[in-house]
Amino acid sequence: MRTLPTQTLTIRGGAERVMARPATEADWPSIVELHCSIPDFPWTRPPQEMTPEERCEYGGAWMSLESLGPHYALYVERGSPIFVAEDDSGRIVGNLDLWLADEPEPVGRNAFVEIVVEHAEYVGSGLENAMLGYAAEVARALGYPALDGSFGIGGLSDDYFAKRAMGFRIWDEHDRVDAACGAGVLPKLAAVPATGDATRGLVVVGRWAPTEYVWLAGRADEEGLRLGTAVMGERCLIQAADAARWRGKTQPGFALDVTFYVPPERTHDAALVSELFRAFAAYGASQGFRMFCTWIPSTVAHKLSGVEVLSAAYAGTCLRMRL
Repeated sequence: MRTLPTQTLTIRGGAERVMARPATEADWPSIVELHCSIPDFPWTRPPQEMTPEERCEYGGAWMSLESLGPHYALYVERGSPIFVAEDDSGRIVGNLDLWLADEPEPVGRNAFVEIVVEHAEYVGSGLENAMLGYAAEVARALGYPALDGSFGIGGLSDDYFAKRAMGFRIWDEHDRVDAACGAGVLPKLAAVPATGDATRGLVVVGRWAPTEYVWLAGRADEEGLRLGTAVMGERCLIQAADAARWRGKTQPGFALDVTFYVPPERTHDAALVSELFRAFAAYGASQGFRMFCTWIPSTVAHKLSGVEVLSAAYAGTCLRMRL
């Protein structure tokens, strides 16, 4: 990958400048400190008193060095940029992770903003949008035609009007659905290797991050499942993990976190998605699980058939800026 530029960002109505630049490994402790400063997490106690696993439950891989290392190793392996913004004193006050994706149409080639955060002292300063502008310039220079991001379950703040003024437009919306496991016809399932090639030609049904990233990010979870199956004549993949191990909030054997992968033209096909739900409900029941949760397009959530939906709620909105 070419050397990425640094850029001076003007914030607070022109009253302050910060420098955006590619991050280095030496920045990792400061990135963790930055993410732990975010004021709106519902901390049960100060993050300094929590275990790395507890901090990650609240805010993801950025909350501890133990989890940030493997997370960024995946970015480095795939040549995807990591940015920071620093003030005049050299303190890290912003962070943006930009995953470079090449997916089937209509998703296509895109640069996805997995996370963009600013220090608590910079909330409302305009730093987030300034970093997004910087990311758009970098993505354009690298030959990517779209900058993607999402709020709700994603990494962008939900000030949609400011994002719209920058050129972002709503691309899709997703709901989280909790479904019951139950008796049914068990699908023919086969284990699938944890490689990016496995997802070629498929996309995530409930897309909040690029397909390859979602598939690869779970590869360190030895208890996770990666299964292939055929549904309505289409090759599909299923990725699942015991929610008790993944999030630590449920009893073992109670719930699964699941991601479905299908051909891109079938992501909004309610009949196919319903069949996937029914197939996995039968499989989950055979393994002793009572329920599973997943994310699907909002337009599909209310059309599920033959599925025992326990709850459904809005999860997030995907945005796209054409470059």
